[in-house]
Amino acid sequence: MGALLSCEATRATVLAFGDPLNVGPLWDLDDGARARSAFWNRIGAHEWDATFATDQRAWDTVRDPAVESVTVWHGEHPVEHLLMLRCAAMLEHSSTPLFEIANTKTPPRLPRFLNAISLANGKELASLLPSVRPVSDRAHRAARWRALTQSRDATFRELECGGVVELPADAYDDRIIAAAKPDWKKAALAIGEVLSSTPVPDGVLGLRLRELIASGRLLGRGVGPFGPAEVSLT
Repeated sequence: MGALLSCEATRATVLAFGDPLNVGPLWDLDDGARARSAFWNRIGAHEWDATFATDQRAWDTVRDPAVESVTVWHGEHPVEHLLMLRCAAMLEHSSTPLFEIANTKTPPRLPRFLNAISLANGKELASLLPSVRPVSDRAHRAARWRALTQSRDATFRELECGGVVELPADAYDDRIIAAAKPDWKKAALAIGEVLSSTPVPDGVLGLRLRELIASGRLLGRGVGPFGPAEVSLT
């Protein structure tokens, strides 16, 4: 966020959102978010409720009729893409002008999500300023957001060329298993390897790791930040 502030030439209010919208239920997000809160607390992310409250205050600012305009900065990370969709839904019937600055520069030989605005430095962000453009398909993006919030089956959401793809809870299990070895390996290293190609929080992968051990698909021993200290193949 410091990088974004350093490249802003105006007195614009910069809002940051901490809730990773690509993970967990969305269907009750605007109705108390009890299911969403239960999901994150099951993972052990007990700070989520405070994050949600902070985000709600930021969304109140976005909806404020006194705001002159809203500009959403986003890359090709699913969290940032979903943030853009939700903002379009929030402002679908508003007269507030809505703009976007989209980073479409994909790092060579790296996953697309690594061009996230949250990972950019001040120089990179400044280079994107001339690309600001009005959002002309606000209603279409709002409809897509509503469709995503009506689904009760998806746990994960990834961004592909055709848009957001919904995935089940076991979508990344094979990646976690592939990161394990016949010999014991530190669980944190296995999770780190999966994170290099998977745009989800490490705690979520830790939950899946524990469930793979509980189901007998992996072995675990010791105590570590993700449950077991070490993992191995069965």
